[in-house]
Amino acid sequence: MARRPAPALVAVSLLVLALLNLDAARGQPLPPTNSSDAAALHAVFRQWRLEGDTAGVVDPCLMPVLSESSMMNASIDCDCSRGDECRITHLNVTGYRNITEIPPALFNLTELVSLDLSNNNLSGSIPPGVGNLSKLETWHFNNNHLNGSFPRELSLLRNLQSLWMFDNYIEGSIPEFIQNLTNLTDLRIYGMKLQGPIPNFFSNLINLEHLMLGDLEGKHSSFDFIANWANLSTLSLRKCGLTTQLPNTLPTLPKLKYLDLRSNNLSGAIRLLLPYKNSEYIYVGENNFSGPLPAEFVRPSVPLDVSYNPSVNGRLPNKPAGQNWLINYIGTSIDTSGTIDRSNNPELPSHERMQQN
Repeated sequence: MARRPAPALVAVSLLVLALLNLDAARGQPLPPTNSSDAAALHAVFRQWRLEGDTAGVVDPCLMPVLSESSMMNASIDCDCSRGDECRITHLNVTGYRNITEIPPALFNLTELVSLDLSNNNLSGSIPPGVGNLSKLETWHFNNNHLNGSFPRELSLLRNLQSLWMFDNYIEGSIPEFIQNLTNLTDLRIYGMKLQGPIPNFFSNLINLEHLMLGDLEGKHSSFDFIANWANLSTLSLRKCGLTTQLPNTLPTLPKLKYLDLRSNNLSGAIRLLLPYKNSEYIYVGENNFSGPLPAEFVRPSVPLDVSYNPSVNGRLPNKPAGQNWLINYIGTSIDTSGTIDRSNNPELPSHERMQQN
């Protein structure tokens, strides 16, 4: 009896035929995939056991989606604009818990602009071969089991714009070479075994839009690394060992929408945070702020966490009917006796809920 083809392979075949028919109709058949790229991708997918019966047969750029579901994705994208051949520029392999290692052949895909290996089960250290991927603009390898330290070769990725490396087992200090990655707009480093302090050279990253640091051990950090980042919308510094007193003049962050300073040892008058009062999320719990809570912070539907700042005081105003307040003031000296229908324990977004922003 003939073996029935697997549904995934049938879908891939139909996709390939559709692409071929579309190009044939236009009279412009796609050029072949660069032979080095094709060989590298097939080697990677063989090691990850993702190819099945199509291994080494189908031209990769004719089969951009190998597998796609709500939990797993294996896909590529190609640049075929050069006329004579296609180059693989995007590789997305996420959600495969059986993928445990990074194949050396991966670093032969030297035209990659985007590489997403998040939510797999990768272990071991980051290979120095990553330096070959000098055209990368996006690299996400969060939610794996990578360990060791960052290789120096990462400093060669000068085009990086988005770097997500959270929730691994990487240790050591935050590497100095990050100061050279001045094209970064989105940097997320937390949930690992990194040591503080936060280096002052972070102020060199003038293009930042999202900065999420956290869970730093060891030496204490100050606020000195924060620059007047004109485009920063997310600043999350949870558990970073910040122990300084807030300066009287904070850096200007005109586009800030998400502020998270929880679980540090920051001190000073909480009113000093007023320059950030228009943020859509303000989380400053578990610090040593003091003084009256500014009324400007209490706004409908704006999550506010000032919990466990014992010297923060003042009084919450009456809540107008129909408005939703998300305020956590447990562990403060705030008087809430006149507050209507108050909420002590709002559901506050976590790092995980910010990952896709």
